[in-house]
Amino acid sequence: MNAPIVLFIDIDKDDLPDNLEPDSTERSKNDEIVDNIAECLDRMAIGDWPTLHGTRGGDFRASLLERIEGLQAELSHLSGRNMELEQARSELTGRCGRLEKECVAKTEADLKASEEQCTSLTKLRNSLDSRCTGLKKNIDEQRCKFETSQKKLAKTETELYDMTKVLAEEKARTNKIQRKNNQLNAKINSLKSHISMSQNS
Repeated sequence: MNAPIVLFIDIDKDDLPDNLEPDSTERSKNDEIVDNIAECLDRMAIGDWPTLHGTRGGDFRASLLERIEGLQAELSHLSGRNMELEQARSELTGRCGRLEKECVAKTEADLKASEEQCTSLTKLRNSLDSRCTGLKKNIDEQRCKFETSQKKLAKTETELYDMTKVLAEEKARTNKIQRKNNQLNAKINSLKSHISMSQNS
């Protein structure tokens, strides 16, 4: 019966936090306190309260009423804060919904752009692969032609070398024959001169 009295006497309004967070725990606590105070006042009204006389009783009642008014003011403040927080939560929920839609739309747009870019890059790669294949084929053909030309050139150089060698040999023979002809002509001229001198004598 006296436990509520001890509870209210020990609570000082100055000991309460300046900014009570309007969460469910604080609301439940203050609701419990107010309910206990109301119950005590009801008991006091029906006489179920320790007898308090004179100034002490009046002071206690005034202090008790003041505490109740303070708690009611705190509850009113917390209710206002709770409404503000509910409104802020509603605004944040709406904003989160809008942001989610924007993010989804942006993600879908980015994904579509990425897919289009991938398709374009795939086409470009296929085109480059085709061109590279064509260039490689052309290079291989040109290499084969070059190798064939090199072989022909080497063969021609060999033939030219052989022909030069033959020409040199033929020139040497011609020079030798020419020297012999010169020698024969000299002998013939000498014989002609000798015959002519013999006839004149």
